[in-house]
Amino acid sequence: MSPSPSAATVEFDHVSKRYPGATEPAIRELTFEVPAGEVCILIGPSGCGKTTAMRLVNRMTDLTSGDVRVDGVSVMDRPPAELRRSMGYAIQQIGLFPHLTVADNIATVPKLLGWDAARIRSRTAELLELVGLEPSMGTRYPAQLSGGQRQRIGVARALAADPPLLLMDEPFGAIDPITRGRLQEEFRKLQQDLGKTVIFVTHDIDEALKLGDHIAVMKPGGVLAQYATPEELVRSPADEFVEEFVGVDRMVARLEWLLAVRRQGQEQDA
Repeated sequence: MSPSPSAATVEFDHVSKRYPGATEPAIRELTFEVPAGEVCILIGPSGCGKTTAMRLVNRMTDLTSGDVRVDGVSVMDRPPAELRRSMGYAIQQIGLFPHLTVADNIATVPKLLGWDAARIRSRTAELLELVGLEPSMGTRYPAQLSGGQRQRIGVARALAADPPLLLMDEPFGAIDPITRGRLQEEFRKLQQDLGKTVIFVTHDIDEALKLGDHIAVMKPGGVLAQYATPEELVRSPADEFVEEFVGVDRMVARLEWLLAVRRQGQEQDA
């Protein structure tokens, strides 16, 4: 897979975040780079700062020190509203507007960017097809959809303005395991086609190994424990924390499973 021409490089450069009144930072000296066109998974136990790290990228949260750069430009040098319109954002709760149709939900950012009506209609139809939904879905409201359908619409909305970067916070976390597995596979195939840069937060190590090009494992206290490819993570965990988090008792089985998933994906894409 080659990156999309519009995919962005993201750099975390000695990033720290301390919330007002907190005795300890939520994130400490976070440094790593996400190459253009790759899926970077942020994973770790609850409270380790993985969602905070992702929210620093679109300034839903502002950093305390260090810098986050997108294609070499500091996020602090861009107005928050402009920055957010340049990125896709999909979350576990989906965040669809209940009073808007599916089509109008997908069109939210293109409308803010001033796209004309014909272009919006065309893009909406294209995205419904891309995420495997019928065109007639565009006239429905979120309450009329299943959980899996709402998740697909959330992804479609994040892709609407063809952003160079997608931020995804537990996007498949609120649905049943079977639907979740299907959506993971569809996302993997979609990424093969689109080549976007994706920062993806999850607590599920199997999801991380299946979808990630690189995985950032974070420890309590907001410290980066290891930043590696899935294969490197499984073969050579950096310390006991990573070893235990990945699952030392299942390490060989995980590696065999991971290699099988990658082979299957390559055969399907060939």
